[in-house]
Amino acid sequence: MLLNKNTSKRKIWGLYEYVLNAWLSQKIQSHSNFIDIGANNGYHTYGFSYAASRAGHRDVRVISVEPDVGEQLLAPRNWNEYRSLSIDIIEKYCRAEPGEGITIHDLISNMESGLIKMDIEGGEREVIPSNIDILSNRKFDWCIEIHGKDLIVEIAAAFCSAKRPFLIKDMPQLPFIGGEPRPILTTWLVTI
Repeated sequence: MLLNKNTSKRKIWGLYEYVLNAWLSQKIQSHSNFIDIGANNGYHTYGFSYAASRAGHRDVRVISVEPDVGEQLLAPRNWNEYRSLSIDIIEKYCRAEPGEGITIHDLISNMESGLIKMDIEGGEREVIPSNIDILSNRKFDWCIEIHGKDLIVEIAAAFCSAKRPFLIKDMPQLPFIGGEPRPILTTWLVTI
């Protein structure tokens, strides 16, 4: 994999989405089931797998949902670190209604608890408000990557309706390396 040092400083120095590190470290201790919706290149898919196995979880299960599966997402499954772990890659969109893709209910049907990470940048925006019952279930933690300022209020309102406490995290610039250029404002909503 090739990285552009001008646009991937955080990945090069291990600081990608660093504002989530403390929250993820805490939540990974509590879960062995993980869902990565909008998996892209598998950063969270394989990060969850590796961190959970290092935390001592024996039956780590990760479901990765990505409509455009590429080699970057598939290749690491064969690496030694991941061979013994259950990593399922589902090549579909996550949608609110059955038949249009896979739903959150489909994904958690065999889970009692878990951590759900989801990118929201398009059709996924319908998924959150239509799943208030799952948002309110405290056995599931959420990490929502929100693309665009206009979606923050909409997603936060759904968690308020579910009476689920959360934090909104942005990614401030780091000393010496500055900010990571992104084409659109990115923030995170995490449950507490």
